[in-house]
Amino acid sequence: MMSATNTPGVLWDDGLQHCSAVRCHTVNTTHETQGEVPQTIITGDQADTSWLAEFGWYTYVWYMSPEDTSMERKKLGKHCGPFFNEGDAMSAKMLTSKATQVNRTSVFRVTAEEARSKQFQKLSADFEASLKGRLKKGYEPLEDSEELFDYSDALDMHWEKSPAYDPCEDEGPQHPDETKEPLPELEEADEIQYEACDRHINVRVCVPKGGEMSCGTVKNRKRRLDGDLMGCSNANPILDTSICEVEFDDGGLLGQHHC
Repeated sequence: MMSATNTPGVLWDDGLQHCSAVRCHTVNTTHETQGEVPQTIITGDQADTSWLAEFGWYTYVWYMSPEDTSMERKKLGKHCGPFFNEGDAMSAKMLTSKATQVNRTSVFRVTAEEARSKQFQKLSADFEASLKGRLKKGYEPLEDSEELFDYSDALDMHWEKSPAYDPCEDEGPQHPDETKEPLPELEEADEIQYEACDRHINVRVCVPKGGEMSCGTVKNRKRRLDGDLMGCSNANPILDTSICEVEFDDGGLLGQHHC
């Protein structure tokens, strides 16, 4: 987006902010959103894109200052997206020919007829010349170079290059005779048993005891000597082999019963 519109390098952070806002307010192909707008998922309100779609990024527009009352005093500027968390509602960020940004709510499109006029072409050429003279090297788009600015000018800005990291690679055995032991196989998620999540715990049951049915409460799962749970829990009662300990209401000893 910034390269297609010849956005100066010093404005790329504003462009990224604008692009992020557009992505947050439009449907994307991310699986987790399930076809919903991300902003709607976060806030619960229907997302509105009118304040983002009214003007394109870094396009010529007319704007008026609050003290101006006539369209004869409109000024040419570049639209740099809406203001976030400051200024009036629906206010836009205008880039002036003096390389400053102002907050304006009275913003108008440049019509196709105006864009073809010689007067507008002269205004836009003067605008670009003034902007380039004030931004100096900041006017150029960002490039992938070791040193973007040479600090020869006091107005030059220092852009730090993003760090690059080498991917981790398996170096293998350090000694020719050394062999690496294979990693142990992980258990399948369905085979891992958790007593805290067992659906039988604290359930009231009625089980046979001494020739009659007695009621009690399932307290925990029965464990082997090594501490592992006995049997495997399953949603299908036929496949459920778990063994639980039941505390009877009459205060009897804990009984072991298949649940």
